[in-house]
Amino acid sequence: MKKKIIQAIAGSMAASMILSGCGIQWSMKDTEEEATEEASVEASDDEADEADSEDSEEEADAEDSSEEEEEEEEDTEAAVPGEWESSELMEGEALTEAELAEFEEFLSQEDTYGFVYSAYKTPEDINFREVFYNGADLETSDYPQEAYDAYVAKFEDEIDGDIVAIKGEDIRNLIEKRTGIKDYDVSKMGYTYLEEYDMSFHIVSDCNYAEAVCYEGVKNGDMIQLIMYGQSYIFNDNSIRVTLKATGDSSAPYQFVSCRELWEENAEDVVKAKNYDTGETVTCAFKMSRTGMDCWVINDYIVSMTVSPHYANSEDLSLTNYDEVIDVGFCDVDEDGFDDMITVLSNGKGTLTVVNKGYKSEWSKEPLFGIGKSKVSKWLSDNIDEMTVENVIDFIKDNVEEFDSYYDY
Repeated sequence: MKKKIIQAIAGSMAASMILSGCGIQWSMKDTEEEATEEASVEASDDEADEADSEDSEEEADAEDSSEEEEEEEEDTEAAVPGEWESSELMEGEALTEAELAEFEEFLSQEDTYGFVYSAYKTPEDINFREVFYNGADLETSDYPQEAYDAYVAKFEDEIDGDIVAIKGEDIRNLIEKRTGIKDYDVSKMGYTYLEEYDMSFHIVSDCNYAEAVCYEGVKNGDMIQLIMYGQSYIFNDNSIRVTLKATGDSSAPYQFVSCRELWEENAEDVVKAKNYDTGETVTCAFKMSRTGMDCWVINDYIVSMTVSPHYANSEDLSLTNYDEVIDVGFCDVDEDGFDDMITVLSNGKGTLTVVNKGYKSEWSKEPLFGIGKSKVSKWLSDNIDEMTVENVIDFIKDNVEEFDSYYDY
């Protein structure tokens, strides 16, 4: 299926999309300038009126200058390779196979591999839970028994798993060494931090370690960028681009700058969807899975969540051949306080609408979206002639009790 951009909000501008590698750029043509240019040419051809000819030449010069300024402005707005908005590598000298192997070794260390286990625009956004999940080679048993007792006392049932204990000082030192962040607040990491003992505790039941695999990379001054394999359970089978800064310190040669999931490489549809409650625009990237379309909700080029606008395997309506996204939108249609996602899909012969109802889980800080219901899709198809997100929203709001009766969460 060809990649495309769908503008799912009203008032879209006339634009042509240019795909360059994985990057997406917009090129816009000012039709008024074309008309002015044609008028200038006609005026310059009028040799009988010298004054008009001179005026048209001045207008043409001004127009050329305006076009140059516009081109410069467009170039400025376009994503620069290597910068956060771009999915391409920065300009620089390509790394050799030997250099890539050295970075693979560096990124496979116990105290570094976790830094490529989350997407982040700045070091402050790193998920340090992943960095220290297996202890980052800092696990210790050198702590007071009182600290251990205070941690265990928090659990009513028997602890199922292994306890990882790390000194707060060691956590702060490693974070400063690998990112430059000083005096990190360990209580923000998400594990149990006992400030009285300056100790962090958490439980592990498995291992998240994997050796790094680097495909390519470049260096430019003290900056290095690498294209790497991204852990599938974190990065949706997409590659990642890791940016490092050389420090000149042999004991800590590199610091982590950013880690960007390159979701564009596998996205089949990228949709600018509208939130009908707030008026905001939400970027949604779609990829076909074995059971139907999956949607990555993008926030500042980071995949913030994955929503599946299809049904459970037990449902009697298959969406595997509905491979075209027609319309997408968000709205709290049943006014329960959580946005719902509405996706209109096509199989080339007809359309079908999937509603992913928003809800709150005790296991997540952010609201989630439930799986779609085929009965809701059939209900909407039977009652709506022109299938658009706006029409779906209006119909559900007029029949909200019947809509809610299809959901049990």
